Amino acid sequence: MALAGTVATAVKGDQPLLREIFAKDEMLAAQEQIKTSLKSVTDRSALNAHLESAATDAAMAAITALSSKGAGAEAAAYRTMLTGIGSKVANASKEGSFLGFGGERISDGEQKFLAKLESVVAGKA
Repeated sequence: MALAGTVATAVKGDQPLLREIFAKDEMLAAQEQIKTSLKSVTDRSALNAHLESAATDAAMAAITALSSKGAGAEAAAYRTMLTGIGSKVANASKEGSFLGFGGERISDGEQKFLAKLESVVAGKA
């Protein structure tokens, strides 16, 4: 649900690239790609590391492609979208709470991933 608002905004927005990213066919293809990628992970303890690596690698590849094409506005919109999604998902629920009491809003692992994502988005990774 944390992602739904971003998707809705992008689909209705003025950035053709973001509208295309969240088009139905693109979303279905991305889901299939994730499912296929997850089948290759046999060590469940390594799942988070695999997902983090896949996400940052894909973000870096997309930003590199946009930058090489001189698509400044699209690259900026994509960067903003990525960091917004990361923040919304990390803030979506508390870690370690019981029936909504206690816990922390963003876990240490989430904070580390957000920092890494921001570094990739800023072109520093």
